[in-house]
Amino acid sequence: MWLVTHNRLMTNKERAKRGLTTNSNCPHCNNTEETVEHILRRCKKTEGVWNHFNFFITAQDPSQDFKTWLLNNMKDQNKGTEFGIICWCLWKQRNEEAMEGKSFSEIGLIKRISACFTINTYAVTNSACIGLVKTSNRERRFISWKPPKEGWIQQQSDGSYKSSNRSAAAGGLLRDHLGKCTAAYACNLGSCTITRAELKGAVEGLKIAWEKGYRKVEVNLDSNTAVSILKEKGDTSSNHGLLALQAKELLSRSWTVNINHVYRECNSAADFLASMGHDLHFGTHHLDTCDPKLLYWLNYDARETSQERDILI
Repeated sequence: MWLVTHNRLMTNKERAKRGLTTNSNCPHCNNTEETVEHILRRCKKTEGVWNHFNFFITAQDPSQDFKTWLLNNMKDQNKGTEFGIICWCLWKQRNEEAMEGKSFSEIGLIKRISACFTINTYAVTNSACIGLVKTSNRERRFISWKPPKEGWIQQQSDGSYKSSNRSAAAGGLLRDHLGKCTAAYACNLGSCTITRAELKGAVEGLKIAWEKGYRKVEVNLDSNTAVSILKEKGDTSSNHGLLALQAKELLSRSWTVNINHVYRECNSAADFLASMGHDLHFGTHHLDTCDPKLLYWLNYDARETSQERDILI
């Protein structure tokens, strides 16, 4: 990243300056010079990658110059490491393309980045782990979104918290067995904990599902804590406040609701909507289900695109 911030990567522009190539342009973008910023931020081939990992809005923010964009993302306590990994993989892929003639595949690059995330998680959580070594209690699986059974509605929700300004948001959507989105929402929650944000996302989704007349609902969240709270029996108000009471009242109605924990790889659309909530006015917003950015994630899920993950067994 030091080389990136000091503009020292050997891009086509720099190679042309040194007489190593006659073409300084990006191979994917017509008549656009291949600079460090172009490769990591502006190239049309990298936009989908940032979008997939929920950096799309910051990547396209015209108010941030390149160096400010780099520094703000690198110091983000929640996603700084992921940001660095993505930058490294984008540059590695571009080198392989230029020097080895390998083709550029967005899905392949996303899988490579996801695998690097897994390696990093191992390195942080298990000091004895070097690289991606399978242990006796772990198994590598390919994770992808799965639709609900016919006659059921799937509710996906998620929460988001930004430590930089202590802001919280939530979002979610409802989908039928064909993957069609029938409702989408996002909430700006001001300042609260990530657990409350997760609960708010679930509660808002349950309200919408009930109002739309759905009576068989599969609720999917990627927060074990939120799932445990929603499944708690008895009085939960002392620990989790009004949101837990609202959830308990909704779940007690005459309908069938199954609450499930899913991996984050299965919850990308809800994660995108939760992140969107930070940029909206305070409160809950019902969104257009045909929003192009949301459609990207719906189509991504519909292709059953898999990501690698190591699972405790």
